[in-house]
Amino acid sequence: MQDAVESERYTHHTIKMNVRERRRFIQGFVGIAPDIIIHAAGTVGMTRIKENPNYAIYNNITITSILLESIIAVKKKDAEYNPMIIYFSSAEVYGNTSCASVRTNTYNLYPETARGAVAISKLLEENVLNNFKREHGLGKLIIMRLFNIVGEAQDTRFVVGKLVKDSIMGKPQVACTYRNFCHIGFLTSTIAKIVEQWHEDEFTTFPNLCNFGSFNPENYISIVELARIISSIYPYSKDFELLKVTEHDIVFRKNTEYTNIPPNFLDREKDIPIKEIVHRYVRNFMQKHYKE
Repeated sequence: MQDAVESERYTHHTIKMNVRERRRFIQGFVGIAPDIIIHAAGTVGMTRIKENPNYAIYNNITITSILLESIIAVKKKDAEYNPMIIYFSSAEVYGNTSCASVRTNTYNLYPETARGAVAISKLLEENVLNNFKREHGLGKLIIMRLFNIVGEAQDTRFVVGKLVKDSIMGKPQVACTYRNFCHIGFLTSTIAKIVEQWHEDEFTTFPNLCNFGSFNPENYISIVELARIISSIYPYSKDFELLKVTEHDIVFRKNTEYTNIPPNFLDREKDIPIKEIVHRYVRNFMQKHYKE
C-alpha cells in the first residue's frame, strides 16, 4: 500500500498496533485521529478459516467493532470528525453464483463451508459499517468487494502461492474452479487515486459499494489453467492431480461487466496478465527458498 500513502496532500506515520488489544488500540487511535482509514484487517487464509470458521466470523466482527468504537472516542472530543473508511470486503459474498458475471446484488451463499464463513462475516461487517455511517456519520464509506488479489510476495497460503509451492516442492491438487485474478498493484493504484481525490467535487460520483478485480480476460481462468501456466514456466514442476469437482466448486466470478468504479480511478497498465504475475511469483519464490 506504499503508493496509496505516499501523497503530497497527506502525511502518514507508521505505528504498529494490535486492533484486538482494544484499550491500547483505542487510545492510540484517538491520538492519531486519521482522516482516511483503509480497513483490511481480518482473519487471513482459507486454511485457517477452515480450521475454525466460527472464530473467523467472530474475529472479523470484533475487529470492525473496535475500529468503530475508536472513531466514536474521537467524535466525543471532536464532533466534526468524519473520516473516510475504505473497507476491503470480498467477492466471497456472492457465493455459488450461476452466472459468469456478478452484480453487487447477486447472492447465493453456501454457509456450511469455510468460504461461507468468509461471506457471512464480510456481509455482517458491511451491514455494521453502513449502519454506523447512518447513525454516527462518516466523511465517506467505500466498500470494495475484492476478487482474487495476488502479488509476487504473497503468502503461500493463498491460491497462486500454494500452487507454486506445491508444483515445485510437492504434487498440487487442484479443482476446476474459475477465478478472477488481479495484481495488487492495480488495487493500490486505485486506492492512491482515491486518497488524492476524495475531497474533490467529482469524487461524489465514486460508488459506496463496488466490485474490484481484473479487467484482463486472460486473468479470468480456472485453477487447472493456472496450474498449467505454472508448469509451463517452471519446467521441473510436479504434475498436478485433478480433484473431484462438486457443484459448489463451480464458482464463476467475472468482474469486468459490473464494476461501477469511474474509469479515471483505474490505471489499466497496472492490470497485468496472470502469466506475468506467475512469472514474478516463481522468480521471487525461487530467490527466497533456493538462494545460491
